[in-house]
Amino acid sequence: MIVLHATINIKPGKRDQAIPVFLEMEQATHQEPGCIEYTFVSTLGNPDIFMAVERWQDQTALDGHNKSAHMAAFRKQLPELVEGPSALKLYDATPL
Repeated sequence: MIVLHATINIKPGKRDQAIPVFLEMEQATHQEPGCIEYTFVSTLGNPDIFMAVERWQDQTALDGHNKSAHMAAFRKQLPELVEGPSALKLYDATPL
């Protein structure tokens, strides 16, 4: 299983605009083969910091996600919404 955590910093005043974009991405991604979990959460200390929490069956599923049309559309919307690059952490995990 592949686990990915992406920390995303939303520009000040753009949170309300970002939420529907994130929800649309979640809904589309949940339909993908190999998607176990795909959720955006915001931090308690700073609601403009979001984390994407992803679990994929394998690298092939994640690769397919990264090539999907909805990922391309999502990436086009990000420059208006986010500050700086996302911090990505990728893990190859085995459930206990």
